[in-house]
Amino acid sequence: MLLTKSIGNLNIKVSKNTYEFYYPCEDPSECTDYVVDIPAGRYKVESYGASGGYSDDHISAFQDPSNNNKCSEDIVLQFKGNAKCRKYASMGGSGGYVSGILSLTNTTCAYIMIGGHGQYVTPTSVVEDPYLKENMIPGGYGGGGFAIRYYSLNAPGSASGGSRTALMINEDDIFHSILVAGAGSGTDNAGGFYRKEMMEAVVVAVI
Repeated sequence: MLLTKSIGNLNIKVSKNTYEFYYPCEDPSECTDYVVDIPAGRYKVESYGASGGYSDDHISAFQDPSNNNKCSEDIVLQFKGNAKCRKYASMGGSGGYVSGILSLTNTTCAYIMIGGHGQYVTPTSVVEDPYLKENMIPGGYGGGGFAIRYYSLNAPGSASGGSRTALMINEDDIFHSILVAGAGSGTDNAGGFYRKEMMEAVVVAVI
């Protein structure tokens, strides 16, 4: 079930002993968490953080600065991610991935927060007081960083950050988080348009 039912709709894929929880809301910056009673057992849990906002194609898998900015799509595919390897300047960040084994001796209440992705916005004119929060681009649900609405004649546009995706036990707060996938940053990149190409989810499999 959802913690606040009026905000979103269940977005869960079930396949045999695997449960995939996806972002349940339309608004990337306003949402709610899943509430799940997990029976006693042993589970593999995978978590995917949300990407930051970005303009056309300007997002990439991790690039290793110590190895000529090399990145491998094979590693991304190995963990069922969907970020491509692109070598552009001023890119938004793709979300992180983490997994772990969860062992429970009794039925436990868990909260699953699927992070919202960042948003790319291209203003059509100068924004007054761009650093006031009410004038900024909101970050993804769950703690994504805000961004100013940057405008210039040659390079308008900016993007907010994505949010972490987290599994929490017993209480719905950061102090009870046991598995957290980090999020991607926003960008100052100019031009283009915002396009979804991220995966934010929690996968729980009985093992």
